[in-house]
Amino acid sequence: MRVAVDIRPLLDPVHSGVQEYTVNLLTALFKLGGGHEWVLFSSGTDDTIKSEAFNRVLKNTPAARRRHLKIPNRLINRSFQALGRPWLNKFLDEPDVFFAPNFGYWGLDPKTPVVVAVHDLSFLRYPEFFAWRGRAWARFVKPRRLAQRASHLIAMSESTKADLVALLGMAPEKVSVVYSGLLPQFRPVPRGYNKVQDVLKKYHLPGKYILSLGTLEPRKNLVGLIQAYELLYQHYWEGPRTSASTVRGKKESVPPLVLAGPPGWLFQETLRTVNASPFKQRILLPGPVSEPDRPFVYAAAKLFVYPSFFEGFGFPPLEAMACGIPVVTSRVSSIPEAVGTAALTIDPHRVNEITEAMKLLLADDLARKEFIAKGLERVKEFRWEKTARETLRILERAGNEKQKNKNEK
Repeated sequence: MRVAVDIRPLLDPVHSGVQEYTVNLLTALFKLGGGHEWVLFSSGTDDTIKSEAFNRVLKNTPAARRRHLKIPNRLINRSFQALGRPWLNKFLDEPDVFFAPNFGYWGLDPKTPVVVAVHDLSFLRYPEFFAWRGRAWARFVKPRRLAQRASHLIAMSESTKADLVALLGMAPEKVSVVYSGLLPQFRPVPRGYNKVQDVLKKYHLPGKYILSLGTLEPRKNLVGLIQAYELLYQHYWEGPRTSASTVRGKKESVPPLVLAGPPGWLFQETLRTVNASPFKQRILLPGPVSEPDRPFVYAAAKLFVYPSFFEGFGFPPLEAMACGIPVVTSRVSSIPEAVGTAALTIDPHRVNEITEAMKLLLADDLARKEFIAKGLERVKEFRWEKTARETLRILERAGNEKQKNKNEK
């Protein structure tokens, strides 16, 4: 079977969850083999893939070949949207099935099966979390029409599947839930390991800290996290003693808060909140963390906190668990599906809940050990090989349907 894949998301210089999904899934798919041919489609004036990981994948996969259409993406998208042309079938060597790792325009013969991965519908659920460009993109893309055009949809979670049914009117049988995987490099690493120390120096980080990692934008609820940290630092040793606050010591024992990740939309709001904090010297913003360095940044954390308002899947809590770090995260959207009972979950709108959860996992050694053990067990369920096998079955089913119809004629 000949499978064409839309790799245009990988041309974006800004690292994203879609890029990570695309690279890791293709790596696993290519390892499975199965005798299929892979045609990788991209377009735009710049044909340079920004992901180093993806370039390594290509070097080790001679069966995959690229087809780059050197036309600006805006122009080709408008052409596909308005006319449904030019049809790309010949350009892509007449694929049996086309796989899109995100919503987009494809300009394919209507008879060509299209399988689309849908990460989330946050742009419909929470448009206020997006800049005007993002909201305009959602109107331009017309997700309902694209979803209806698809032969099958792959949702990252049951939560996303429910949104596809409720918001876009998709038939439940047209949507399959396939969870993403985790890379093997996310595993427990001793704090004293030289690589950990090198990475801490690289990002100017202390020996231990409370970590949050992701794009610095309103959807991640960083303002709420900063407010919760302030409460933690102010009241950690005050008030009635509970099982979560029996450790004696100084307030300085509360680790600094590290907000790692690239600046996103409305980053200035986060920056203003940091600068206005009475504890701003203890809130660190090291910027983006490269993929090879992430396991070591997790390894040095005392606690990982991810109080996001909405996630289509949410890699960071699982990555932290895989590195043996206890996790506090939200019980909203798809996050409970991902973490199960292996994380301490909170209402992201209640700052005091975030504070109390952090206090518990910092001060109660038994609770820490329990959540670390549950987290390490939980992440065993998320393997890219499993994701690839389930995805390949869906692609084969769609492609075989086309071949069957062709043979019947």
